[in-house]
Amino acid sequence: MLTELSGNTADTVAQSSTPSASLISLVQRILTSGVNTRIVVADLGDVIILPKRGEYHSTIENMPAFCTAPRTKFEIHLLTDSESTTITVAGKDIKDLLWQAAFHAHQDRLIGDCSENDVIQFKRWPNLTRLPVTPNTARICALLTRHPTSITLVRRVLDIDRDEVNQVISAAFSAGIVNTISRGPSLVSSELAVAEVKPEQTQKAGLWHSLFAKISSL
Repeated sequence: MLTELSGNTADTVAQSSTPSASLISLVQRILTSGVNTRIVVADLGDVIILPKRGEYHSTIENMPAFCTAPRTKFEIHLLTDSESTTITVAGKDIKDLLWQAAFHAHQDRLIGDCSENDVIQFKRWPNLTRLPVTPNTARICALLTRHPTSITLVRRVLDIDRDEVNQVISAAFSAGIVNTISRGPSLVSSELAVAEVKPEQTQKAGLWHSLFAKISSL
């Protein structure tokens, strides 16, 4: 059951069509409102969001179940000033929660209005040590932090299943680390991009050395 965060928030959540959309949009509205808020799902636990700190605290052990829970299961509680002041321990980056929300719910499709022909680039390397990942998440991040690439080409260049690419990119979009360079490039442009982006065998060793150095520094 949803208690009132605001009239508009309740309406927005009620109109959400997927579990991820309801959780992601709810978290984003809480961040916009600036109001410290607890989200509870019965039998799973709760998440406290502190917008001004850009943090969250969680008692959730089964995060996939929380992120894919039906929107009707969310209970929203606004924290009083006295409740908020008792939270003195530093929380986790709220962007990590947004990554998880999309990662667990978008396992076979792209988030929002993203197109597989969009050319994108990651603004930064995500901290994969504290995020759910797929077997090829690091490879996807390595490519997209170095080269603007269409989502379709990511799959072709790295020879990775579409669902896995969509899942990782959806999580990155939700976390706000994706920069959309252009929308829907032509097939000719895509073919040229393949030749420019696809690493040669002699380049792969250097890429992986760089990748492992990056991971080890996290």
